[in-house]
Amino acid sequence: MTNSPVEIGLLLVMAGGPAWLLWDRTRTRATEDTSPRGIGARVLQLIGLFLLLPLIGILTLEGKIEGATTGALLGVAAGYVLSGIEKAVPGRQRDRSK
Repeated sequence: MTNSPVEIGLLLVMAGGPAWLLWDRTRTRATEDTSPRGIGARVLQLIGLFLLLPLIGILTLEGKIEGATTGALLGVAAGYVLSGIEKAVPGRQRDRSK
């Protein structure tokens, strides 16, 4: 039951990815920095993927889930991420008074 370097790397992504993302979105910034702040729906989706995808990889490498299950879970994750692409950026409001 030794851990391969790939499993350790996936574990580091699983632990470090969400931690870094949360720190980056909530830290104090300079006033001229206009990058997005806070935790929205997209950030929560990204955190979910940082947790889910390495978990699928680790379970597959350990032999706990089969290849078909891995493919199905990865397909679900891809569909989840790609499902909201059209709503990612709000459309510009047109001035109808002209």
